[in-house]
Amino acid sequence: MPANNLLALREPLATVMRTAGDVARATASGPYKRWTKGADRSPVTEADIAVNEFLRDRLSDLVREAGWKSEESHADQSDRAVPLVWIVDPIDGTRAYISGSADWSISCRARPPRPAFDRGHLRSRDRRNVSRIAKPRRYA
Repeated sequence: MPANNLLALREPLATVMRTAGDVARATASGPYKRWTKGADRSPVTEADIAVNEFLRDRLSDLVREAGWKSEESHADQSDRAVPLVWIVDPIDGTRAYISGSADWSISCRARPPRPAFDRGHLRSRDRRNVSRIAKPRRYA
């Protein structure tokens, strides 16, 4: 799908986000590995990595020429000009995820040179509602 047709991304992105939520919930239902990273010892789980890989594969299928930035992986070809960059936090609220709380989400932003979607959030409790995807921003 061309990056210049952002409205056409709305439904496919919602589908990808819902399925990413299913991946995270499936991991949460069983034992999973967890560790820390960085100087602040931020927690990371197998779900972070699984959702990150799932989103990278599926979002790359949606817009092949898009760049990639994620909390759980290095930026992809950051020095090349791209029409769109996917900015992802696979499990936003990893500490809540680990504790079994439902206060986590999957965050994804489609960002062309000027942002079009503020973000797509899939709350852990809500399998059907993907917030803020329906209204692209308009910039002058």
